[in-house]
Amino acid sequence: MLPRHERLTRAGLFTRAYNGRKSVSSSCLTLYVVPKNTRPGQKPPVGSSITKEIERKSADTPPLDKMPSVRMPLAGFVIAKKVSKSACKRNRAKRRIREAYRLIRHESPEFCQSLEQWYALVFVLHDKVLTASWEEIRQAVSSCLSKAATKFGRQGS
Repeated sequence: MLPRHERLTRAGLFTRAYNGRKSVSSSCLTLYVVPKNTRPGQKPPVGSSITKEIERKSADTPPLDKMPSVRMPLAGFVIAKKVSKSACKRNRAKRRIREAYRLIRHESPEFCQSLEQWYALVFVLHDKVLTASWEEIRQAVSSCLSKAATKFGRQGS
């Protein structure tokens, strides 16, 4: 499960993502993105500022306050009851997508940097996700995140 400060919980943000109409799709899911609004003089948006946590096992490890902080986007996962009437199947599908996202976002520092540009991510799951293999799910999440970065990302990123 994602930490509380990385979960998208407010209904208004889900609506904002849908109304923004910035989405990319794969066979298993559709990803809606909400970019950050960073204007000069504006306060940073509410979200999570995470420092990379490293266990201090030796004296040469830098202190946590010297580590670069990464502001991760809020993430929400949605699957309709129309996809499956069984809550057990819907919850399992969300857990699998959530875990794929969690693993993919820590794969490389460059990928983590590309996620910083988003304020919120909403993953809408399709019926194919119920029967998809783990590799198909990982590939779908990864491809949607990279498509969104190229299609809607910052020009400088």
